[in-house]
Amino acid sequence: MSLLPSLLLALALVALPGAQGACPVPADLKHDDGTRTCAKLYDKNDPYYDNCCKGAELSVEPGADLPFLPSNWANTASSLVVAPRCELTVWSRAGKAGKTRKFTSGSYPRLEEFRRGIFGHWANAISALYCRCPPAARAPGLCRIQTPGQAGPAPAAHSSSQPPRQPRPWAHAQALRSRLGPHWSWEAAPPTSRIARLPPAVLPRKDCLRGKSPQTQGQPPAAIYRHL
Repeated sequence: MSLLPSLLLALALVALPGAQGACPVPADLKHDDGTRTCAKLYDKNDPYYDNCCKGAELSVEPGADLPFLPSNWANTASSLVVAPRCELTVWSRAGKAGKTRKFTSGSYPRLEEFRRGIFGHWANAISALYCRCPPAARAPGLCRIQTPGQAGPAPAAHSSSQPPRQPRPWAHAQALRSRLGPHWSWEAAPPTSRIARLPPAVLPRKDCLRGKSPQTQGQPPAAIYRHL
């Protein structure tokens, strides 16, 4: 029966909120305005987990690259917390030299429990660091996905001084053919293309290609003409 009180005491310690340390939850690493923090370092070192993650603290922003820590924080941190989806890389010597280690998201109340080489540990041994986090997710409503059947943005309006060129209607081409007479024939290009479709054996006249035939002087060519 002597083991029962010890067992109850152990269960009570496990149930206590601070039995595993006083370090904040990684998801709580945020500023007062809601912006995220990559990691936090603490200088309090104690054998009891409840006394860890206390004392002076150093907030590390996402993307912080510190090859040389401030003089009051070099070889000082003994506890740290890394935010979710972030990663903290530390070095044992200034200028990113010496031993290195990566800490992923989580709470690390006692850095003495993490080995640095064969005989050392990471408590009071961090001289440089780099912290990175993935970009924050885009808020819903800021993106617009256009489906294939959805109309796109309206095209830019043309200047009033230069109205858009309209393709010559088919009736105008028929009237132009009657004006040229029976000695001329024409082949109109499709409305969406400026390329004339002529037989490869027939070479068009240069003055007709440039729209300078006697009957079409000064008119924009809607088709390419050739002499029969």
